[in-house]
Amino acid sequence: MAGKGPSGSGGTGESGRPAGTPVGNWLFALTGLALLAGGVYFLVAAGLLFRHPGADLYERVCIACHGTGVAGAPMPGDPAAWGPRLALGPDRLLQTAIAGKGAMPPRGSCGSCSDDELRTAIEYMTSNLH
Repeated sequence: MAGKGPSGSGGTGESGRPAGTPVGNWLFALTGLALLAGGVYFLVAAGLLFRHPGADLYERVCIACHGTGVAGAPMPGDPAAWGPRLALGPDRLLQTAIAGKGAMPPRGSCGSCSDDELRTAIEYMTSNLH
């Protein structure tokens, strides 16, 4: 039939969208892209897609003290506690973590952790300072 879609049902295909029309194809594609972008945004916002590399070590080891601030351990996101430490520079801060300080044992009680792993955990703890 002239003017009808492939199914002969008056211009729509089996999926219910306008069949064979450039506008229908573009609308379908744009809707799909919008849904995909929304899903990616949700995963990023939830921290499920792009997770900071230091998050795992922090949650496995560092959180025991830094999560509660026990014995003066600076908590993530606390600019007043981290400010004086960050003023020393990242290399000095890493050396302090390696050697230990006060109640913090050497390597923050993670003897098997590499210097790079410790550095990423420090970066994670200091990444959200405002």
